[in-house]
Amino acid sequence: MITFPELLRTALKIARRDGFFVFLGRLKMFFFGLEHVSSLEANRLGPVCFRNISIWSKKCPLVTIVIPCYNYGKFIMEAVESVIAQTFCDIEILIINDGSTDQETIHVLKLIEKKYKRTKVIHQKNQGLAQTRNNGMKMARGKYVCFLDADDSMDPTYVEKTVIVLERNQHLGSAYSWLQCFGDNDSTWKTQDLNPIIMRNSNVAPSHSMICKSVWKRVKEVNGEGFITKYNGYFEDWVFWIDMVSIGFGGWVIPESLIHYRVHSSSLSATHKRGFSDKLQELHRDRSSFFLPLNTEFFQKNLTKKKSKKAFLNIGRKNQYLACEGKVIVLFLPWLVCGGVETITLFMIQQLKLDGYTVVIFTTEESSNEWQDRFKNETALIYNFCNFLDQSQYEEFVICFLRTRNVSIIGGIHSKLFYHLTEKIHNNFPKIKIFDVLHNDAKEGYIDTSCKNDLYLDKHLVVSQRIRNSLEAVNIQSKKIHVIYNFVDANSFKGGQKQYSSENIRVAFLGRFSPEKRPLDFLKIAWHFRHNSRMKFFMAGGGVLDTQLKEVVQREKLNRVFFCGLVDPREFLKETDIVIISSDIEGLPMSMLEAMAMKNTVISTNVGDVTSVIKDGENGFLIKSPGDIKMFVSKLEKIMLNTSILKRIGNAARKTIERDFNIGRAKKEYSEFFKQLQS
Repeated sequence: MITFPELLRTALKIARRDGFFVFLGRLKMFFFGLEHVSSLEANRLGPVCFRNISIWSKKCPLVTIVIPCYNYGKFIMEAVESVIAQTFCDIEILIINDGSTDQETIHVLKLIEKKYKRTKVIHQKNQGLAQTRNNGMKMARGKYVCFLDADDSMDPTYVEKTVIVLERNQHLGSAYSWLQCFGDNDSTWKTQDLNPIIMRNSNVAPSHSMICKSVWKRVKEVNGEGFITKYNGYFEDWVFWIDMVSIGFGGWVIPESLIHYRVHSSSLSATHKRGFSDKLQELHRDRSSFFLPLNTEFFQKNLTKKKSKKAFLNIGRKNQYLACEGKVIVLFLPWLVCGGVETITLFMIQQLKLDGYTVVIFTTEESSNEWQDRFKNETALIYNFCNFLDQSQYEEFVICFLRTRNVSIIGGIHSKLFYHLTEKIHNNFPKIKIFDVLHNDAKEGYIDTSCKNDLYLDKHLVVSQRIRNSLEAVNIQSKKIHVIYNFVDANSFKGGQKQYSSENIRVAFLGRFSPEKRPLDFLKIAWHFRHNSRMKFFMAGGGVLDTQLKEVVQREKLNRVFFCGLVDPREFLKETDIVIISSDIEGLPMSMLEAMAMKNTVISTNVGDVTSVIKDGENGFLIKSPGDIKMFVSKLEKIMLNTSILKRIGNAARKTIERDFNIGRAKKEYSEFFKQLQS
C-alpha cells in the first residue's frame, strides 16, 4: 500500500502544480469516492492482455510513421529525412496536412512526396492533433504506428529499437525513449515506464511512442475514439495511456535520448494553457475509477509481463534494413564511460571513419554510459543492449544483426559477450574478420580469455610490447599480434609555460573510481597531508566507488580534497602539478600520457607497461608495489622540499611524449592494421 509520507509528497506536488483550489476540489472527490473503492477497484482494470506475435504479411510495411503537419513547412523536411535515415526501413510515411494555410508548407509537402517514394501526403480540413492521429491510425497499414511531430526528429536507431521491444514483449502496447529538447530549451525529458501509480500524477510517456495498432483498436473500442478529441492540446496522449493501461497493456521506456523535441519560444505546456484546471477536473471525473483506488498491490498484479519466444520473427529480413555506406565494422564494448580505454577507442573510431568505415557500437554491460554523447558525436549507431533487450536475447540479436547487415569486421574490447560469441560468429560468418584489443596482460583481465579464443580470432591488437610478449609466451603466433602503442595528441595537450608554486602544490587523481584503480589509496595519501596548507588534492572522474570516496572524505574531514566530476583532461591538467596513478592493473594508462604531455609529474605504481614510458627520477617516479602508501608520501615529501623538481620532471615528461607517443604515428598504424586485417 502507499505510505502516508508518499501520499503527502504527492499531495504537495499536485497542489504546487495545479493550484490550491483545484487540489481541494480533487481532495473532496477523493474522500467522496473512498466509500466506493471496493466496487470501483474490481472494475478499474480489465484482465491483463497479451498480443499474439505472428508472421506479418510482407505485402504491408511493419511500421507506419504518421507526421501531422500544420504550417510547419520550414521544419518538416528535417523530420522526414530523419525517418528515411532509420536503420530499420520497412516503413511507410504518412504526412497528414491538417489544413495548413501556409503556401510554403504546401510547396514543401509536394517536394517531399515527389522525392521520397515511401511517403504519402494526405490533405484534410483542420481537425486538431488528436483527430489527426486517429485518422493516421485508421489509414496506417503497419503493425506498429509512431507519431512524429513535424518539427521534431528521431535518431537512426529509434524505430529499430522500439520495434524490437514490442516484438519481444507481448504485454506491451507501446515503446518509446527519452526526449532531448532543443531550440529554446536543451533539457532531457526522462520518460518512464507506464506505471499506473506514477501516471496518476502526470503524463510519463511521449506522443512520439511506437504503438501497436491492434492495441489502439482495443482502446478505441473502450473509449470510442482512441485519442480523445475533447482533450486536444492538453493531454490527449496522457488519456490514451490511461485507457491503454486500464485494459491491461503496458509501456516500456528505452532510457536514452532517441527523439529530438523542438521547443519554441512561443510554446506553452499544457499546464499553462487556459482552462487547464477545468480539463484536469473533467479528466478525473471521466476516469474516476483510475484515479481513486490506492491499492498498489492490485495495480502491480495487473501488470504481468509476458515475453515472446519469436522476438525476431518479423524483423529478420535483410531488405528491412538500410544499407550502410562503405565497409561496416562492429565494436563490442562493455560500456561507454570515462576512461583511457574509451579515449583510445574514440580515436580509433575517428580514424576508421576517415578511412571510409561505418562504425557500429554494441555495449553489453549495465551502465549509465556517461560518455554516450562523446561516442554519439562519432557514430549514431550505438546499441546499448541493456536498454532494449533481455540478456537471454543478446546472442539472437547479434546473429540477426550480422545476417541483415553487410558487416566486414568485428572487434571486441574487454567484452565478455564478444568472447562468448567468437566461435559462433567464426563458424557462421566465415567472411567476417574478427579481432580483439588488449590493454593489459593482467590475469584478472582478458588475456586468458583471448588466448582460449585465439582459434576464432584473426588478429590481436595490443597496446604494448609487454602484452605481445605475454601472448607469444603461450604460443600465440607472432603474425597474429599487432602492437599500436597508446598515444596523445601533443598539439592538443600542450603544457605551455607551466607555473609551479612551492606554496600551492596541486595533486590529482584522474580516472575511473573503480577497485582496480585504487582511488582509496589516493585518499590515504591525502590524509597524511591533511594539515599541510601547501597541498591540495583533486579527484576527477567517476565510477562505482564514487559514494564511498565521498563518505571517507566527509568522515575523515579531508577538507583539502576536492571532487571535480567528469572533466576535460586538457583543462583539468593545466591546473595540476602532480598526478597519482595508484592502480593494481594497468596497460599503458592514458591518464599517464596525458599528464606527462601537460608537464605534470606522474607518480605511478610499477604495473603493466608503465616502465616503458617512465624512467624513475628522470621523467616521473615509480612506486614498486600497489598499496605502498609510505612510498607515495615519501615522493611527495621529497618534492615539497625541492619544488624545482616539478619543472625538471615536467619538461622531461613532455619531451618523452613528443618523441615516442604522439598521435601522428598512430593514425598510420591504425589504417595499416585494418588493411592487413582484411587482406
